[in-house]
Amino acid sequence: MQTIYKDTQNNFSIFAKRNNHTPPQLHTYLECVYMLEGTLAIGQEQELYPMKKGDFAVIFPETIHHYQVFSEECSRAIYFMIAPEKAGSFAEVFRQYLPTDPVIPAERLHADVRHALSALRNAHGVPYQRDLFYGYLLVILARIMPELTLRERAASESSDLIYQTVSYISQNFKEEISLGKMASALGVSPYALSRIFSSTFRTNLNGYLNGIRLNYARNLLENTDLPVTEIAMESGFSSLRTFNRVCREQLRMTPRDYRKRVREE
Repeated sequence: MQTIYKDTQNNFSIFAKRNNHTPPQLHTYLECVYMLEGTLAIGQEQELYPMKKGDFAVIFPETIHHYQVFSEECSRAIYFMIAPEKAGSFAEVFRQYLPTDPVIPAERLHADVRHALSALRNAHGVPYQRDLFYGYLLVILARIMPELTLRERAASESSDLIYQTVSYISQNFKEEISLGKMASALGVSPYALSRIFSSTFRTNLNGYLNGIRLNYARNLLENTDLPVTEIAMESGFSSLRTFNRVCREQLRMTPRDYRKRVREE
């Protein structure tokens, strides 16, 4: 992963990386994706939206989504992670609405967006860098928002069991989670939760948890120098052995080999 800009104090980051499969997840920030090469599919609710080179996608905060890579060709994109309160007047829109289709095709993407992205990738070390980044960010949002068709968020969405399940795991995946413990916290039966995982996520609780933890661990492997053992613990794995096993199953390599490959690329 190539970090282009990161401002942890103000909850904004932009980076380029290879696209990967990710399990269903949600978070509190706005996520934008600009495709550099290859193809990608974004899952939002029950639909998959394909992306190709030059396309731009917007995932609103508190929206369940996932990513799928179906081709063997290299797939890379620029990602933005933006706290809604840093998005000016658009913050209220993010709270009340959702896009019916999160993808803006390349042919409809305003030239200002591509110009701003190019400028951001070459803005290291310039005076007033933070102000420059936020200025370009607002230009991008101002050009992409009119291209989205919005619908009001349903009042029942946050009370939906699938939403509650994903939200609970997103907040607690670093801790030990059992089906019984989560069912008790959500006020449902373990059987109801088990059906969610098998019918919606096509896996069991452990399989889903391992996917979420591995996705978090990959970001640490790509973007920090933390020891692999520390990353395993920080990501919620019970042991380094489990972390190694999950990496081999899903990535076909060890965590150390994954870090080495990413840095060589």
